[in-house]
Amino acid sequence: MFSLDPFVVSLAYGEGKRLLKVTIPLELSAPEVDARIKGNSQVVNDSSLILLSIKVF
Repeated sequence: MFSLDPFVVSLAYGEGKRLLKVTIPLELSAPEVDARIKGNSQVVNDSSLILLSIKVF
């Protein structure tokens, strides 16, 4: 299990300003994936941020 650092996302505007604080745990398929995720954690964070920021609630 690998947890990304918590971050805050500003969601797409519906009415008003909406913020979401997120901590994402990743269940990894193999131990060697852990090193690859650690090396690319910023890419995973950025991708998560982009995906969540387009959501409207």
